[in-house]
Amino acid sequence: YIYEPWHLRYIGEMAEFLVKAYNLTGNYNGVIKDVKDNQTLNYVKILAANQITNINSDYTFKPNNSVTRAEFAAFFARILNDKFKNYNRDLGIRPGDLYNK
Repeated sequence: YIYEPWHLRYIGEMAEFLVKAYNLTGNYNGVIKDVKDNQTLNYVKILAANQITNINSDYTFKPNNSVTRAEFAAFFARILNDKFKNYNRDLGIRPGDLYNK
């Protein structure tokens, strides 16, 4: 299977592409209610574990939503530069803290 990123239409497809393209690993233990396909769920959990994506406050990811240009850019920015990652509020780290060091 050859990946053609310009054909990615959905966020779930983008999750698979990023995990495979960048050989990402990890495990997110939180609840994700709306991803029914186990393979897609695994990709989403890997992205969440690497702080490349957020799980919504209602425990959804919305894998069938179309990928916007902003989401596409945010995913790549977070993979390429840790300063763009969404750090967990439970750890007491805010995104702005990254720029104040």
